[in-house]
Amino acid sequence: MSFFRGLRAWIPVFLILALGASLPALSAPPRSLVRKEMRFADSPGAAEFPEAQALYLVDDIGFEVEPDGHTVYTEHDAIKALTAEGAASLSVLTRTYRADAESIQLEQARTISPEGDVLDVPTSNIRDLPLAPESPLYSQQRLLRVEFPEVRPGSVVEFRLKTRRVPCPDGRWWGATFVQNLEPILHSTFTVRIPQDTEIHWNAPGVTPGRPSESARKGQRVLRWEVRDVPGLTPEPAMPATARWLNRIEVTNLASWPELGDWFGRRWKSAVEDTQGLDIVTAGIVPTTRPAEDRIRAVLAWAAGLHKVQENLADPWNPGPASQALRASTLSPTDMAVLLSATLDRLGLPSEPVMASTLQEEHLERELPQPGKVDRILLRLRSPRGGWWWIDPASPGELLDAPPGGAQGVAAILVRSEGSRIFTTPISSADRNLRDVQMEVRVEQDGRAELTMSMTTEGTNAALWRSLERELAKTPNTERERLLDRLFHSLVRSFAVSGRLYSRYFPEDPEPGAPFRISTTLVFSELATSRDGGRTRALPLPLYGGDRLVSLAESTTRRFPAHFDFPFRDDVRIHVALPEGCRILELPPNLSLQNSLGSFFSTTRQKENHVWMYSRLVLNRTWVMPKDFAELRRLAQAQATLLTNPMIYESPTSTTQEDP
Repeated sequence: MSFFRGLRAWIPVFLILALGASLPALSAPPRSLVRKEMRFADSPGAAEFPEAQALYLVDDIGFEVEPDGHTVYTEHDAIKALTAEGAASLSVLTRTYRADAESIQLEQARTISPEGDVLDVPTSNIRDLPLAPESPLYSQQRLLRVEFPEVRPGSVVEFRLKTRRVPCPDGRWWGATFVQNLEPILHSTFTVRIPQDTEIHWNAPGVTPGRPSESARKGQRVLRWEVRDVPGLTPEPAMPATARWLNRIEVTNLASWPELGDWFGRRWKSAVEDTQGLDIVTAGIVPTTRPAEDRIRAVLAWAAGLHKVQENLADPWNPGPASQALRASTLSPTDMAVLLSATLDRLGLPSEPVMASTLQEEHLERELPQPGKVDRILLRLRSPRGGWWWIDPASPGELLDAPPGGAQGVAAILVRSEGSRIFTTPISSADRNLRDVQMEVRVEQDGRAELTMSMTTEGTNAALWRSLERELAKTPNTERERLLDRLFHSLVRSFAVSGRLYSRYFPEDPEPGAPFRISTTLVFSELATSRDGGRTRALPLPLYGGDRLVSLAESTTRRFPAHFDFPFRDDVRIHVALPEGCRILELPPNLSLQNSLGSFFSTTRQKENHVWMYSRLVLNRTWVMPKDFAELRRLAQAQATLLTNPMIYESPTSTTQEDP
């Protein structure tokens, strides 16, 4: 599977849907032109791979470095759909590319039916669309979309693509292919062609055999890997980004991660110093006499208010000039980083770019340097109080005391003019990332109930919510309300019993750095379920936030690390008011567990028909390695115990009730 397919190609669903909505109706090829292709007639199917959605029959990838520095990717894939879900996922192929730096040739695209009928993709099913047509800065960024006709279980989707890219600065090049997928692969090859006497570094983690066969042909050095019968990777709960753990083959002429940082740093310096028109704008943002923190927050508010940030507009390692970013209404996260850094420089606030990955430092150092492994660009500034402030350009508007969620405790490259270096980003304390949930539950005699929940978050938790609010504020009011309805309905689905959303509160324009609070009221037709049709009822104490660890409770073995975006502390307080005259028979157990990863504590008490429960979950790490997973599972099992041990009570004999 190619580098482009694995790391760049699949556009977010919302973007594909938006583009697809404007396409005309599709036309099928005339039946008179249908040919037969029986090459895959005897290929394995759902009987041999009952757990798979699709099966890669052929996955042949090529990478060539031409003498002038151009690089060429070739892809030939034949993928068999095994289920309806697999057929749906294979029906659309997308590639993003930059027209002034890359060209894509679609050399073949067809569906082969289970009966062997060949249905070539008609031209009406092929679209080459601009991603940001109104943006001069990203006018060259495009989406190639190919829709395969009549894909159903048993069909084979086959395509051939050739992508040619202009030489990268300083003659650097890199390439990669995944020889493992979430679905099984029968046969995969990766053929690399480079000019003789060209420096090359390669790595093949998880690949057997790891060493390629080598040959020489027409002035080229040829390296070829071939693998067969690779099982699909089975994701584990809370595992890191899947792409980083798939078997793959990588090649490059970059010798080290610091070298990659220095290469990026030269481009960064050029982009940040191209500041035509920025001095006048900066002078109007905030006086230079204000304290450093005030100046930074003013710049962040200015940038967040004038510029929208959108992924997929440019590669994270490809910064554009600040002068162009200043005039654009929509920016890639990296170009927003350039604009922020250039503006802060003019206010006497120097910042450093940080290239953050999704791996631990010890893992990254074993990896071959690949720009595609840079997950995001962050900014770091010295705080007058000591330590560092952090800015996430993907969500400007927040000045953070620690890296944003997902970028804590990961390997990163600190880019400096005196030389780049690898380091591990700091993590915040669990207590700083508090999520405090309070619930009031009123239960009727027939089990119906009304629940009011208030959730207050702090630290990195709150920063994520404030970032969401800023995005919602930029949408039309009807769209904002629709998105908020979807958000709160997802909260409803987090409870053990199905309920109905009655009311909701979501703040507007929250203060930067302040706690973030939302609230909602739900109604349940039967929160307390009857046992044996009698007066005895079971009431699960509805722990919102149980998804943090509960999914890990049943895991018995662990192959991959567990990764959390940041350390956290979850406090849950529940007050239940039962009908007068109820007799409580059982309460959830009181629990207390502490180990090297964190702790879990819960206690329940009662008085007459009232029950109060308090629980606290603390996780102090962002990474948990397989050797330590048993301790994480014990925390998860302790939390899951509350969900499997409901409160049991006996209702009074009277059935008089009021509507909740």
